[in-house]
Amino acid sequence: MRKRILFIFSILYLNLAPAQNLVVNSYAEDLPRGTGWTILSQGASTCLLVPTSNFLNWTMIPDGSVNYPYDHTTGLAGGTVFYSGCSPFLQGPFELMQDIDVSADAVNIDAGAMPYVFSGYIQTPVSNQTDQGRFIVEFRNASNSVLGSSYTTSWQSYFGGSGNGWVAYTDTRVAPAGTRTIRIRMQTQILFNPPAINV
Repeated sequence: MRKRILFIFSILYLNLAPAQNLVVNSYAEDLPRGTGWTILSQGASTCLLVPTSNFLNWTMIPDGSVNYPYDHTTGLAGGTVFYSGCSPFLQGPFELMQDIDVSADAVNIDAGAMPYVFSGYIQTPVSNQTDQGRFIVEFRNASNSVLGSSYTTSWQSYFGGSGNGWVAYTDTRVAPAGTRTIRIRMQTQILFNPPAINV
């Protein structure tokens, strides 16, 4: 009886241990910036001003101002953050996505025993603009159809009361049976007062 209890404890303990980060370039630091991500749509780079003149592949190096604060991980200069660019018109959503192949976990997924943890941050300053952003996490089968239990955050906006700091989002759920790919989508849009999309 004692051996059985210890065995069960050890399995539970292993399941709770920190796991591999499956997202490619999750902090946008790899060069060229944007590595690992597919840009589906974005704002134009022609209307960007300092410090966002280094805009490339949905990323920028902030200057620490209220509109372009340093990244959440260090709070210091030098970090790179995802940034959707700008638009001379009211449009969007602009979107960036990444597909993660989890087919190697198929046995555990189909047994209903494979949890995944999603964590991310959004920051939306500029109080007189309704710039907003959100994350979408989709569990997809081998036919690329979206399965149940996908995760979508609400649209975050300073205008909507989020404040001007980094807001953390996290979600843990067991992948639905049949999941073979997890798609992460980042969306931003601007509703008035272009050109900047400060998300």
